[in-house]
Amino acid sequence: MAPERRRNQPETIEEGDKEGSAVAAEDRIRQTGRNDPCWCGSGKKYKVCHLAQDEAEERNARSAQPVSGGGPFEEVRRSLVRLAERAVRGVERQAAFDKFFGSAMEAREEDIPAFVEWLIFDWQPSRGGKRLIEQYADSEGRRLPAPVREALQTWARAVIDLYKVQGVEEGKGVHLQREATGERLFVHDVSSSRQLVRGDYLLSRVVVEDAGFVFNADGLRLPRGVAEELTGWMQEEQRRLGLEREDFLRHHWPDIRRFIFESVRASWEAMRLTNSDGEPFELHDAIYEVQDEAALRAALAGRKEIHESGEGAWVWLRGNPDEPGNTILGSLSLSGGRLKVSCNSSARMKRGKALLQEAAGARLRHLGDKITSLEELKRQAAKPDTNRQEEPVPPELEKAMIEKVLEHHYSTWPDVALPALGGKTPREAVRTASGRREVERLLEDFANASAHDRREGRPAYDFSRLRRELGLS
Repeated sequence: MAPERRRNQPETIEEGDKEGSAVAAEDRIRQTGRNDPCWCGSGKKYKVCHLAQDEAEERNARSAQPVSGGGPFEEVRRSLVRLAERAVRGVERQAAFDKFFGSAMEAREEDIPAFVEWLIFDWQPSRGGKRLIEQYADSEGRRLPAPVREALQTWARAVIDLYKVQGVEEGKGVHLQREATGERLFVHDVSSSRQLVRGDYLLSRVVVEDAGFVFNADGLRLPRGVAEELTGWMQEEQRRLGLEREDFLRHHWPDIRRFIFESVRASWEAMRLTNSDGEPFELHDAIYEVQDEAALRAALAGRKEIHESGEGAWVWLRGNPDEPGNTILGSLSLSGGRLKVSCNSSARMKRGKALLQEAAGARLRHLGDKITSLEELKRQAAKPDTNRQEEPVPPELEKAMIEKVLEHHYSTWPDVALPALGGKTPREAVRTASGRREVERLLEDFANASAHDRREGRPAYDFSRLRRELGLS
């Protein structure tokens, strides 16, 4: 998989099993959680130390190898790439390049394989005539073994389409359902079985090879909201142009691809977040020097709003932690004689500071504040700084704190009024058929994101508990 991009950005899924130096890098990626200490012994978290380098090593080693497992299909793919290089040159190649990427998109090196695949399978020469895959089948088909020749005929008909992952057999492949037709198939692909989870949406070209289905070249894993938006747009465009689905997919793939990236970019730039109180979302950290640690602990223990969540860690709650309706307002962590208080709005931080002053003012000396705006958070997500030093938090403590936050949040979720449910709570919404469907959609989105967290070694909530509480199968 390509290095992690900003949240909700379509993600390139590079197909094919890994060999050679890619294996060692993949093993490190698979065995080391993003927030675990790096394997090199630096003391930094893996995600800010060697993760990007390992992902690049894995990707580069894999890109030098054929998509298929070898044999005649490997040679066919190499021959098709050579044909594209030989047959599409000069002005015609530049015109094809411009059509594929468009003026609004910036071509990146990692996108070139997708461009070459489009040239081979879908591009129509300006002078007319057959596509490259058809030309190759006509000129070379007779000398190929019969099974390869027959498979090649199906390749010529294959288009990139939208699939939903129905299940994963790790180390083997993925079960897919074609969104437009409901057709179900199993795709043999070890790499994707280690990257995809149930509920993912994937745009890819599936072809027959030997006795089964395989992915051809790269695919795009789409954010679930973008996949739904894309489906509606494609149906509307297909009707407007009066094209059958496969003709639309083949002749308008560059337009589809641009729609995806522009949709993601627009939603990302327009994203505005608020916390549960409707306050603008931004991260606030206040750092204090602790004058008397024992007295501070005693003072925090005496506040009903403050609840211990681990050694040297507390959460600030509104409401009783054992009853529905509580809200996490902030967190506190004590390490190396420093207390850090974190909240997600300026209003909450102001109240948090007042609470600390009242509870333990004499035991603390304020050292400074750090504010990270939503725009800065988006910038960091878009271009992560792998050299940035993070304040070390023990992985066990961080995991416990996140699990505590998840537990508190989802324990109250069934009884929180949600705009996505028309102002109803999930418990109220499931009383009607339409409401149950909307709650099902929300829980499926949550479970899909949770499955990716679990696969990457991050704390993840078990949403089957919520389903049982709400009476959903």
